[in-house]
Amino acid sequence: MQVTILRFKESEKGCPGILVIDEELFCLTLEPDSNDPERFQIPIGYYTCKRFWGKKFGETFEIVVKNHSAILLHAGNFEEDTTGCVLLGMMKGTNSVGYSRIAHTAFMKRMKGIDEFPLRIWRF
Repeated sequence: MQVTILRFKESEKGCPGILVIDEELFCLTLEPDSNDPERFQIPIGYYTCKRFWGKKFGETFEIVVKNHSAILLHAGNFEEDTTGCVLLGMMKGTNSVGYSRIAHTAFMKRMKGIDEFPLRIWRF
């Protein structure tokens, strides 16, 4: 399985992108912008994602990032909904993603039976 997040041009309201699974567009993403002093943006590179269970977001995946913990793929709409995680969505709004719970549910269904996968984060 090949999973990639392709980032687009960012603004002070976040960094939009797309999540691609095995060369097919799966959903949209939103991350903090790289200049935000209160939020962390994952550096471009290769990572491992591991199945994760938490109280706030339930079952999801954690992106294993050196010197950080609980960097998750989860539901949310705006940059303010994350401190460094990747938000999943089905529709792009102005500086937001919509239908995020639907996107996250679909993602978890797609990942059924998978406990770990490689992730590449890249920029257009």
